[in-house]
Amino acid sequence: MSDNGILSYSIQLGHPRRRGHNDDDGNMTGIESPSAAAAVLPYATNPMVHSIIFILVLDFAERFAFNGVAFTLPGYLTGAYDDTWNPGFTAPQMSSYISMSQAIGYASPFLAAFLADACIGDYNTIVVFTVCCYIPGLFIISSLAIPGIFHLKEFPLNILMVGTHFLFPLGFGAAKTLYGVYAAKQFDQKTQTDDIKQFFVIYTAVEFLGSWLGANICITISHAGHLIVAQYLNAIILTLGIVVFLFGTKRYVNGSLNRAVYFRMFLSALDAITCFKWKSSKENADDDKQKNKQNYDDNDRDPNDQIDQLLSDSHRSSPDPDGDIGLNNDDNNTLSSKDENFNKIKPKTKGSRKSSIILAAPGFNKSRISHGGYIEDSTVNGMVQLVWLFPIYSLLIPFNIAFTQVAVTAITQFNYTLNYGPFGGPMLVSSNFLFIGLWAVLIKRYITPLLKSRYDIVLTISQKFVLGSIFLSLGLVVMIIIMYQMKRVQNQSGEPISVFYGLLATFLVGGMAFSFAATNELAFIAVPMELKMLGTAVMLFMTQGLPNLFGALLYKRCTPWFQINGQSATTRDDYVNSDAVYFSFLLVGFTVFDVLLFSFPPLTRWMDEFEKTSMANNLRVEETTNSNNNVSANDTAGDHNIVTISEEASI
Repeated sequence: MSDNGILSYSIQLGHPRRRGHNDDDGNMTGIESPSAAAAVLPYATNPMVHSIIFILVLDFAERFAFNGVAFTLPGYLTGAYDDTWNPGFTAPQMSSYISMSQAIGYASPFLAAFLADACIGDYNTIVVFTVCCYIPGLFIISSLAIPGIFHLKEFPLNILMVGTHFLFPLGFGAAKTLYGVYAAKQFDQKTQTDDIKQFFVIYTAVEFLGSWLGANICITISHAGHLIVAQYLNAIILTLGIVVFLFGTKRYVNGSLNRAVYFRMFLSALDAITCFKWKSSKENADDDKQKNKQNYDDNDRDPNDQIDQLLSDSHRSSPDPDGDIGLNNDDNNTLSSKDENFNKIKPKTKGSRKSSIILAAPGFNKSRISHGGYIEDSTVNGMVQLVWLFPIYSLLIPFNIAFTQVAVTAITQFNYTLNYGPFGGPMLVSSNFLFIGLWAVLIKRYITPLLKSRYDIVLTISQKFVLGSIFLSLGLVVMIIIMYQMKRVQNQSGEPISVFYGLLATFLVGGMAFSFAATNELAFIAVPMELKMLGTAVMLFMTQGLPNLFGALLYKRCTPWFQINGQSATTRDDYVNSDAVYFSFLLVGFTVFDVLLFSFPPLTRWMDEFEKTSMANNLRVEETTNSNNNVSANDTAGDHNIVTISEEASI
């Protein structure tokens, strides 16, 4: 331990490396790879106080700013806060606009993960995306809320789109990918595992607190007629957050880049989709030698060589009586004159020893060393596991379409109820953060232990997906009932019903915490350590990016449901008498579909097997890596023992 309370480890390829010492001859011993360059990574004895606190401040500020924008943007776009200066969107147009912005944002994690892992590192990527994208995007959104800015007579929608569809999405997409993973990397993965688990509890609490405060403070300020102040507050809070983050620069643990891993992954993926195989120079040389040997046997054998072969065979079949001829009974130690002559043969052309490309069937197996390939089995297995996340998460797209659209649908619906000051549709929906947190506590401390102790039941990932879909379905059903109640009261008395009816719906929607836990758990266990950030990018794209894109297209397609006589519903009477409730029925259909899908026994069995196999692969890879920090060519046989996920596997 150093004087500043930091534990120092010499790390090679992200794993502890043994310190060396001098032997009797003065040579350095005890180092597994003395020629390899190693970076010294200092892990603090208390990372939460030493460095992570700075990252948590940034994460709190980011969640504040993101939700401050997300929950005031609907009113910003439709003119609810300023009816003279706005884009003039209808509810369907607003929903499609926001969904497209979020779809772009949740596609950006791939770029952020690649830059962080293989190009400029985690720290630099966080700074670049936050300073160059996120904060400028917030200031553009804020500035355009000023009526007549730049002496414009009409609202500059094209400039707003630069903020909402380019800079802002790139910023929050990178933040969702990087902040939490970077904070977790401040712990020693071997000696501080318990601290890591505790950290994620604190991290989740900070995210929910920042989200809830950002949404409610900005909604309250905007409702009071100060939309400009609310938007600039978001930009200022995030600016302060990145300043605090920069104060901790010298305290952060920054590991090495994974360029080699990404390159091998790219090659294995390229091999899998093509009808070719890369053949190394060593394989070509071995083939040339075998081919020349065969040609020598068939065409170039001299009669004298045949006599020598017969003499050699006779000596192998009977012991030498004098014991001094030099031949023995071991075939492996017998060298005929033919073999001696052949060993002198060299390939005819120098170019035949070069690497080449040959025809081969598509698939991952041809890249594995165990199948004659050139990439470690563990790397290929990790890539296969990562690829399988795409079809698995695609099964969740119906559920996530409903999840991404329920917020905008609820905000629109409950804006036509009786609001109490700032407590209207947006603030009602923001209460969902509190209910999700409440459900998370119930699941962790009460539901899961009760099922385990009393019924010996451990919920699988597919079962968690089912439960999350059921609770979202129930929340949507309650919204449908409230919609019919709104219509009945409106047609009878012309009065709105209370917004507090919606609290039951948001409480039930909070049960999606089951699915959230399973979604993150799947991304964590399915990929090896060096691909965690890329696995997170896949998760965000498949569960947020694509569903938001499909949701935007769906909302646009269903625009007639939100109209009366071809005109958009702008009053409470028009809204409750439109067919807007059909959209909620459609979302219920999506969630019920996933309930049935993930209850299908063959699918649940396959997902359970995938989970177990992935965990086994990652565990064996980690154990192998820990025991062999520097893997040589002679160690590759160990990779053959890793469980293989066949790309031909089917449900």
